[in-house]
Amino acid sequence: MERNDVIEKLMEGGLLLERFLKYISIDTMSDSVSKMIPSSKGQLDFAEILVSEFHAMGINNAHVDEHGYVYAHIDANIETDMKVAFLAHLDTVEFKREKPFKYIIHDNYDCSPIVLPSGNVLSPDLIPDLKSSKHDMIITSDGYSILGADDKAGIAEIMAVIAVLMKNKKIPRPHLRICFVPDEQLGKGIDKIDIGKFDADFGFTVDAGLPYNISCDSFNAWECIIDFKGVKHDEGYAKGRMVSALNCASEFISMIPGGMMAEYTSRRDGYIHPSSLNGDVGDARLILSVRDFEEKGINTKKQFIKDLVDFLKKSHHGLNAEISYKEIYSNINSAISANPCINEILDEAMYNIRGSENATFMRTGATLSFMGVPCPNIFSGVGNSYSVEEWVSCENMILSAVFIIEIIKAAASFAVDKGEK
Repeated sequence: MERNDVIEKLMEGGLLLERFLKYISIDTMSDSVSKMIPSSKGQLDFAEILVSEFHAMGINNAHVDEHGYVYAHIDANIETDMKVAFLAHLDTVEFKREKPFKYIIHDNYDCSPIVLPSGNVLSPDLIPDLKSSKHDMIITSDGYSILGADDKAGIAEIMAVIAVLMKNKKIPRPHLRICFVPDEQLGKGIDKIDIGKFDADFGFTVDAGLPYNISCDSFNAWECIIDFKGVKHDEGYAKGRMVSALNCASEFISMIPGGMMAEYTSRRDGYIHPSSLNGDVGDARLILSVRDFEEKGINTKKQFIKDLVDFLKKSHHGLNAEISYKEIYSNINSAISANPCINEILDEAMYNIRGSENATFMRTGATLSFMGVPCPNIFSGVGNSYSVEEWVSCENMILSAVFIIEIIKAAASFAVDKGEK
């Protein structure tokens, strides 16, 4: 099937767009204080809807497990044992809505600023990627909530692609494994995944933002927690006696060099990012995101943090501080490099949609790659995630869906050429 034919099929009967609009209208915000798995009932409801859609396509093995994970297997139509997965997440980021959710379609976009009913403005001067969407159909919220395209766009694209494949048997494919996970926005997306049930050789997460973004090389990511313990005293007689844990934590933040802060870094720059600070005079907890592509860079930043804490303890008599670390994920490059066909497949698929193998660099990670399933992250077409100014164009979603199909075709070609049996 030619690319134009694929695009026509994706547009046919609103195969992609109508799914997306339906999905974003379902509230699946994760809930960080919930003890349930998944953390919100909306995710489980959404999972059941997706399973019903799989069944309507004739994929009767699709099911949702007790933790809210959706699994579906599609058999190959070539002779191969290769099993390729596609993943996306059911939840959207937590956000306090001011009004009931409403999306807005801006058809035939003319590259002028988009003024939302809330008063928020999507300006091409501040969001340059909008300029590449001239004449496209842009979808936003009304500005009183996030759009939820992260990652409803990825799910809609995968579902639309599967619908195309089920109706067009001539598109070659290896065995496909689909998995939609809950609570990714809480950092728990794969906590309860069943790798045996998942049963894939490698996969692709469809959640990497704007077109041509691919993450095959990522940060090493650590969370650093610093618990400051100060000395309380009557504030009226505090001089020389009080040591404020909250002030010391704030001083720590002020001493991080600008060149080491997330908002001043790009590409392969690592950073230390203060993500949360809570407390009072007696006790304060500072949480830092520590990122670097190299282990050496992580160790350097850990030493910097220790030296800074030691300096504060010497400068403020009576201050105590404890540092602890939690590894979030490692650079996925080593896991992906161990399976060279992944890069070959991505290069071929990218060339087929772009005329070159070059992809845009990403600064994300994928823990699943270290659970035996190398899994780079590919673009879904979404811009400004986590913001009321989140947007996506219909054309970008179609491009992502076409890219997924090209990946499937390239994987089938690789399997045949290498004699995968």
